[in-house]
Amino acid sequence: GGEMLPATPDNPKGYWENAAAFNLHASVFDAFGQSWNALPALPEGWAHSPTGDAVTDQLKTVIDTEFTGALAVLKAPKLCRLLPLWDRVCADLSIEPLAIMALRHPVAVAQSLVYRDGMGFETALLLWLRHTLEAERDSRDYRRAISDYDMILADWRAEMQSIASQLDLTWPVVLEDVASTADGFVSKDLRHNHAHDDAAGDDALTGLCIAIYQALLAAREGALDTQVLDQGWQYLAPLEPVSTVLNEQAKAHIDA
Repeated sequence: GGEMLPATPDNPKGYWENAAAFNLHASVFDAFGQSWNALPALPEGWAHSPTGDAVTDQLKTVIDTEFTGALAVLKAPKLCRLLPLWDRVCADLSIEPLAIMALRHPVAVAQSLVYRDGMGFETALLLWLRHTLEAERDSRDYRRAISDYDMILADWRAEMQSIASQLDLTWPVVLEDVASTADGFVSKDLRHNHAHDDAAGDDALTGLCIAIYQALLAAREGALDTQVLDQGWQYLAPLEPVSTVLNEQAKAHIDA
């Protein structure tokens, strides 16, 4: 809903991200000396800090002024890191949050970040791991669906039906009524990076990320393997003591 970020050459069909929410999300990271590509966690209690209080109020205004209808959708990658803030927003506005974890193969994500941003491959994988683990942890108590980029490209109708089933939700439009528009938008030509589960080789981090990706996809039909998630958190733990250095490097990368 609302004013969207403009399309760019990297994303010619648009980002479909609310511009006001995008800027407010960025302000949270900036307030704590981070940026979107920072690897460490935000500081403990950040969502209830003065910054968290101020941004919560501003996000409530965005929802009130830019979103309408019984079902509104907010798409923003930074939501993976900022769900505790949106818990406050939704509680204050008496909104039930529903979560769609939109997954993509970690190797494909890493390859994209290497190509687009010049990021190191391992750094890109760690960034995928941080976003994915925080998103899973902080949405676990929501009505939640798990989706996948490749599945949407393969058959968006089946994937929309799967999402609705996982959320116990009826879409407010009939899918066939919007099929021609969706068919013109969902294009495999926009996928620039491909990956396979055998891409791990001898790399422990790549193998761990693929295992977590597979576990989340399997949870669409059954119980979630939390043991592999715990292994992911253990992998991230050594980053926290050097958070200041890593945050400075991340911001320097953006400014370069």
